[in-house]
Amino acid sequence: MKKTKANFQSPLHLACSDNPMRPELQHIFFENGYAYATNGHIAVKQSLDDYCDVIEKEKLNGHAIYKTAFAQILKFPMAVATEEGVECINDDYKVLFRYADKDMVRPNLERAIGEFKRGSVDCIGLRPHLFGLVDKVLKHWHNGARVEFQDRYKAMKVTYPDFPNQEAYIMPYDLKDVE
Repeated sequence: MKKTKANFQSPLHLACSDNPMRPELQHIFFENGYAYATNGHIAVKQSLDDYCDVIEKEKLNGHAIYKTAFAQILKFPMAVATEEGVECINDDYKVLFRYADKDMVRPNLERAIGEFKRGSVDCIGLRPHLFGLVDKVLKHWHNGARVEFQDRYKAMKVTYPDFPNQEAYIMPYDLKDVE
């Protein structure tokens, strides 16, 4: 008999920062039916309805989970959102991964992302490894990604046409430093 997996579907923790001076960037945030993760160079937004099979996932709203806890949660076959945290269940035991402190400063990714307005761009600065990171985090087929540009200094929007309700934003870097 095949076991059912009820858990998150994407390794969102990979999109989080390692910078101890920016602890808010070391968490996955859950707001209004979406999961958000950022390291300051990329931002990922995924619909919980489409990319999360956690039981009672509506209880995630307004909470955050530290990236290493999230990585551990992914190892379990079943996860249940509770008022205190995410309870993970294996055949022999249960583990509770508590939510982060509610008073933690949260990055306002919706404001940072803003309204995406496509524009024409003649030249941008890229960090190619960020595309590899987005490719690891977002759910996709290998049919390619769609990348939209606003202007030289604003985020690029990355989507996979086969998987709506998830998107990533990659910040370009200033080419003045290398021109």
